[in-house]
Amino acid sequence: MVLADLLTATRYELNITVIVLNNGSLQMERDKIKAANKKEVGIDLTNPDFVKLAEACGWIGLRAASDTELEAVLEEALHTNAPTLVDIRTAQVFFPETK
Repeated sequence: MVLADLLTATRYELNITVIVLNNGSLQMERDKIKAANKKEVGIDLTNPDFVKLAEACGWIGLRAASDTELEAVLEEALHTNAPTLVDIRTAQVFFPETK
């Protein structure tokens, strides 16, 4: 949804870091459906490789291979003087809405 924004950041050499919390689904919609005890349809995503996508747009793309590498990857991203994207793979966790 923000591919043009990646290219704009490259054009203007913006020193920004984008963090993608990637659980492969539309989590808020999944939670609403689960809370309503409805059938889950159309909420799983087919995501691209965000690291490769960022690199194709002129960014630095990073991904931690394990939990123990996460802090070092985030430090590297925050201290890089270029547009940087960090893809963090996360679990799907149910957070029902409360009133």
